[in-house]
Amino acid sequence: MKVPMNILVIAFCCISHIWCIQPETNNQTLIDYCMKEAEIGEDIVESYQEDPDKEPTEDYYCYLHCLFTEIGLLSEDGDVVVDVFKTIFDEVDEECLKKLPKITECNDMENFDECDMEKTIFHSSEIPGTSQIKITIQPQTPQKLLQIIDSEEESVFGSKSFALMANNETVQDMHQISIPSGSVKSYMVLNKPKTDKIRVVLEGALLPPYYGNLSKDMMIVWIQLMVMKDVPKPINTSAIRDSDILWLQVPEVRHKKIFHLSSHQIENASYQLIRLEFKTNLESNFPVSMGYNLQPINPDDGVIYAALVLLGLYVLIVFDIIHRTLAAMLASTMSLAILAALNERPTVEEIISWIDMETLILLFSMMILVTIFSETGVFDYTALWALKKTGGSLWPLINMLCVLTALLSCFLDNVTTVLLITPTTIKLCEVMQLNPKQILMFTLIFANIGGAVTPIGDPPNVIIASNAEVIRSGITFGIFTLHMSVGVLLAFLVVYLQIRITYRDMKYYQFDEPLPVQDLKREIEIWTRTANSVGSYSKDEDAVKESLWKKTEKLKDDLKQVVNTSNNNTQRLNEVNLKELEEKYSIKNKPLLIKSGITLSLVICVFFLHSVPALSRLGLGWTALLGALLLFLLYDNQDLEGIFARVEWSTLLFFASLFILMEALSRLGLIDWIGLQTQYVITSVCPESRLAAAIVLILWVSAIASAFVDNLPLTTMMLRIAVNLAGNQELHLPLQPLIWALSFGACLGGNGTLFGSSSNIVCAGLAEQHGYRFTFIQFMKVGLPAMISSTIVVTMYLIFCHDYEGIKMPNYHLAVLETVLILVIINLNVMNCVKLIDERIIGGREISIEDVPYQLSLSYEGMYICGAVLISDSRALTAAHCIRQAGTYTVRAGSVNTYRGGIVIAIKRALLHPWRNTANDDYDLAILELDFPVSFSNCIQPVKLADQDELIPTGAEGIVSGWGTISPVATILPRNLRAATIPVMSKMMCRMDYMMIHITERQFCAGYDFGGRDTCNQKISENYRLAWKIFTQ
Repeated sequence: MKVPMNILVIAFCCISHIWCIQPETNNQTLIDYCMKEAEIGEDIVESYQEDPDKEPTEDYYCYLHCLFTEIGLLSEDGDVVVDVFKTIFDEVDEECLKKLPKITECNDMENFDECDMEKTIFHSSEIPGTSQIKITIQPQTPQKLLQIIDSEEESVFGSKSFALMANNETVQDMHQISIPSGSVKSYMVLNKPKTDKIRVVLEGALLPPYYGNLSKDMMIVWIQLMVMKDVPKPINTSAIRDSDILWLQVPEVRHKKIFHLSSHQIENASYQLIRLEFKTNLESNFPVSMGYNLQPINPDDGVIYAALVLLGLYVLIVFDIIHRTLAAMLASTMSLAILAALNERPTVEEIISWIDMETLILLFSMMILVTIFSETGVFDYTALWALKKTGGSLWPLINMLCVLTALLSCFLDNVTTVLLITPTTIKLCEVMQLNPKQILMFTLIFANIGGAVTPIGDPPNVIIASNAEVIRSGITFGIFTLHMSVGVLLAFLVVYLQIRITYRDMKYYQFDEPLPVQDLKREIEIWTRTANSVGSYSKDEDAVKESLWKKTEKLKDDLKQVVNTSNNNTQRLNEVNLKELEEKYSIKNKPLLIKSGITLSLVICVFFLHSVPALSRLGLGWTALLGALLLFLLYDNQDLEGIFARVEWSTLLFFASLFILMEALSRLGLIDWIGLQTQYVITSVCPESRLAAAIVLILWVSAIASAFVDNLPLTTMMLRIAVNLAGNQELHLPLQPLIWALSFGACLGGNGTLFGSSSNIVCAGLAEQHGYRFTFIQFMKVGLPAMISSTIVVTMYLIFCHDYEGIKMPNYHLAVLETVLILVIINLNVMNCVKLIDERIIGGREISIEDVPYQLSLSYEGMYICGAVLISDSRALTAAHCIRQAGTYTVRAGSVNTYRGGIVIAIKRALLHPWRNTANDDYDLAILELDFPVSFSNCIQPVKLADQDELIPTGAEGIVSGWGTISPVATILPRNLRAATIPVMSKMMCRMDYMMIHITERQFCAGYDFGGRDTCNQKISENYRLAWKIFTQ
């Protein structure tokens, strides 16, 4: 019996995980495609390419069966599970029969295509020496086949610990497409989705989301689920369902979006394909790279995995099971293994890109600078100077260190501040015979508090203050510092009082053991670490290492003698002989002090200049690195190995591992999950308490989360949440209070745990290097209460200062327009403004659609072009210059957005005013006839027109609203509806402003002469709006 060629092709495609079912035709294109993709069996397919009707021999049947057997399709009980279907092994000789466990034939081979594939049972023939088996036909490819193969891999490798070995690196395949002007570009996804989600990756001349308002040009991306009548051919489409739409601003470079398919599935459909749709409003073609992932990570599963990894990390560190650096390395490796197990294994290049090299370079360079600076003896001298000034008293010393640390943190990065303060603090405590651990933790707490004052004091503040939406809300360097300084001062005072009362006893600053014992233990630890750092590559190194170990053993013997002879009574502070200290702690190398002092001063001065935007092109890391290189050149010492040996490499490695871990947890969805839960709670609160709830939640969520995860990705995510909440017109939330809450939470949360801030880890590493190691629990006992108390104080401060803003939202109604009617509500802009850009809303405020229910947005071919005003249930008013050419026009009513919400109504006819004068834009009016009458509601109402004899008095105020440009220096389009209140100007001032144009009695001017919130970006003398008076007949 002859077997169709396409049956064999389908079998090989199935083995190669290719979805190429075509049981009805010998399609040569399909054969070529499958042959190209198949990894095995190409020789068999190739032999039939020229003659599709050629009858296969038994060798090919045997080879086909062996291929199925190789990939594990034979179960233990002899059953064969095939995803598509198996052909008939009919005319096969006896030798081949012996190689096969069974041979099957179909009951109804004449009508094979009409068989019910889910119910067809293939009965085995009588074959000597073989068992009877059943072949089950299941058409759900390719999921079942992949499940079988995945189960085989799990049985081989045993556990997910081998995920990095078993899974290849996930490299996103990109496809080059060009989106034509004025039309939609479609891209067919030939593979079937493996989950109910699909992730689309776009790469090209795209703006990052936080710069989305810098351009009015945009690209729209959505997906369509295509249901096929028979086989997956686009021409047999019976139904198309659109997904949610991704809007991207045109002219970060790569965007990702996960589309959910579960709400678009159509039941009882034999074949479904996904089609990606692209469209822009550009006047030319737009090239872009596109990729897709049919099996993105399930956020629900990813959050669970991420939480388990984070929990394991803190268990290892809290109970001090292993060193924190090793714990971070294990956690980061585990997170990468989870990504690999979920088919999201990143490449080496991606992993390296996750590491914040700017921070690592800053840490490395400042460690070099401080190390060389310490060789001058300046820290010893500074400790002696502080001892003289404080008279050897404990609390004056603590006060001086805490205030100095907080002040430096206001203008320097916290890491730099800690690198400068920590050596001085340790040396000062050693001079006064104090345990520096407690005082070091105090300085860390006040460094994190002081860093919250300015936009450059802490890395989260840098991210917040540089956001485009935050800048547009009016937050400048001065405003940021002014608002934050009051809360920081309150937090400083409360935490200081808390520390002063809680740790007033001297026992917290004394060693647990007698001072000689403590000194010997610390000395033994340092000698041991030094001996371990020496290699064994030569005789000399062996000799040095042996001498170090001998010295260590001698110190251990001395320790035993001291322990046996010393009493365990509580020690007292010894009186300090200042003369002896002056001889011991003096400047050792004055030339090096001058060189390093000048270099370090230059670096710190450049750090201060980073607050000036024009001088912030060079990052902090590069600034510190250039300073380190300069000091290396001035350092008169050929042996640099000693300097590099004193760098805290374990701290740098810990930071690198932590950066990788946090990015992996972010990809698993943990950070986004925290933000979504916060947003959900805020939106569910009643309007009267919504602002207070938003402030409290953003403050406390960011504070608590910052104590356990890296605050940089957390701040980025929470900032996006705050901006979205403020942009939601239904919530009526101002942005600035949310920004203050986020900044306080991200900075104060660093005091919660040892990992809450980068400066905490740096200080812990330096202290350990000097022999004063403090653990995670020791720091949390001091820092967590300070974080809670400071956050409570800041919460009360923010609620007291800002809660009334959310409760007393201004209510703008139509009453203003009833007294003063300005014709052009948005797009009736004329004269000079129109020549620059069609619409502008400079300054102003975001409003609800209920404030201006007559507001419409006018679109041409699906793209927003102008605004309009509803004047009746079936007519709207707009500017005549908005009707530019023939095509499909629609208006959207009842929505603050131009692309979603409300209802969309087609324009049946546009009537331009017959007397329109393009010279002075007189009668620049057009009546739009709607395709059907609209039903009025709170969000959709016609505008009230003035009476024919009604006068518009000079100085009266009116509202101009729309989606026009909100920046006076760029074409920035807002996402939501905005409005500005502008006064009516006198006729004389109007005609003086438009001296070259004849101002008729039908026109009047409104706006500001000097710097008010307006609708036009002109010179000072041209800041008026030219409008018309519309009245009822």
